[in-house]
Amino acid sequence: MSGMTGSRVSILAQRISKFEPLESPPYRPSQALLVREFMRRAAWWADRFPDAGWPFYDYAGEVAPEVRADPAVIQQATARLPEVPQVLRLSCEFALHFAALWDSGVEVPELSGPFEPLMLVFERGSLVSFDSSGMIQVDVMAIKRGRSRDWLIEEPYVTLDISVLDEIDASAK
Repeated sequence: MSGMTGSRVSILAQRISKFEPLESPPYRPSQALLVREFMRRAAWWADRFPDAGWPFYDYAGEVAPEVRADPAVIQQATARLPEVPQVLRLSCEFALHFAALWDSGVEVPELSGPFEPLMLVFERGSLVSFDSSGMIQVDVMAIKRGRSRDWLIEEPYVTLDISVLDEIDASAK
């Protein structure tokens, strides 16, 4: 089942191809909340698949390793992305594999998709990277990575509604 290019993959590939990292991203607390939401979701996936990595990991490969997004689609979608930070390209590739998993109809655990919060971070112009102390950097903010079990929280950190995210940022100014 490799090489799938169903509707979710196509839509996500189009979104990724339009990512435009900002040179000097403004202070936007919503971006940190989205990264926290990604960490929370990824923690639940890591809990479901204890041998999996965390937080930036190919969870689709754990569910159905035979289901992959088409390598040509991945290459085309990520062609304009900067080489650094590496987590940007890897996260986009993992998200495309996850979209292929949903397109395939394979039974997926009843967990929130891990990558949408991170895709919104990138779509809104931010990059995510690690610093030498292990903190996750987004815009001008740092988030402690910690351990996956520290992020096993039921309640979401933030909604993925763009208007709500914009309101959060506007109220911080």
